[in-house]
Amino acid sequence: MNEMDIIQKLNNLLSQIDTNKIGGKSYPSTYIVGCPRSGTTALLQYLASTEIWSYPSNLVTRFSSLPMMGLLTQKLLFSPDYGLIGINDDIDFSSELGRSAGALNTNEFFHFFRRFFPNDDIRYLNIDELNKVKIDEMLHEISLFTSVENKPFLSKGLMFQYNLEYFHNKMKDDIFIYIKRDDLYVMQSIYYARKKQNSLDDWWSAKPSNFECLKEKNVYEQIAGQVLHTNLEIENALKLIPDNNKLIISYEEFTENPFGVINALSEMYAKHGIEFSCEYISNSKLFNGNVKKVNDEIWSEFKSALKSVRNAIQ
Repeated sequence: MNEMDIIQKLNNLLSQIDTNKIGGKSYPSTYIVGCPRSGTTALLQYLASTEIWSYPSNLVTRFSSLPMMGLLTQKLLFSPDYGLIGINDDIDFSSELGRSAGALNTNEFFHFFRRFFPNDDIRYLNIDELNKVKIDEMLHEISLFTSVENKPFLSKGLMFQYNLEYFHNKMKDDIFIYIKRDDLYVMQSIYYARKKQNSLDDWWSAKPSNFECLKEKNVYEQIAGQVLHTNLEIENALKLIPDNNKLIISYEEFTENPFGVINALSEMYAKHGIEFSCEYISNSKLFNGNVKKVNDEIWSEFKSALKSVRNAIQ
């Protein structure tokens, strides 16, 4: 029996548990949104390392049919109070295209979220598709998860980000953190992700609402369109969301002063009636990755494509 067979068998058993008979505890959740390669993983790892939130780890995601069970198992194995002695598997602030290694490192949790969505990919949903999202069931399971440690939930919210206003209206107390990075360096990172995952000709990751039009463009305009339209759709939605439910940060400022995000979130949670404090955390493993890696010709293509797409948007 291989790893996937074991995970599937485990989750088949977990899915038979009637979670409606289990009581949960609700807190305002925090969801990270942003363009692919904009720093969403680094932000998730940093916030998770504070231990203020309950977050989906690589171990927990193996229990995607009932994450509460995964977190309970994790505590039994790794808690310093009653876990296995000698295990040290902290968040190490490394990842590969959003994926991390180690049992306690952060996970994007797509196996969980996809249970409640009619789609597997990160994309815009029309109204018929939105009506098929099982939001109440999802929120109930998140409340079960938060009840284990009595902490609010933290995760990426990429499945929500192209319909952010709709999901805010269904999740009134939750907080969305939007992280934005310099467009050129996001383009460069997506360019390398395409080369690594498939090929330059194949679309990679999130699809804004005009994806069908973008996929007819050349590689550079596809990537520029993915970046600019993703940011635009998120930013337009955030204008309609109250200040108490949104936080907008830049990748560059975050890597320079990550603790500033903790302070801002502390103030926001206080407005929701939840107080938390955290000692100053400065992690030397966080760094600004905005370094030009491509040759001048490709860099020029990036700039030209960004200009072209910006002009089309205006």
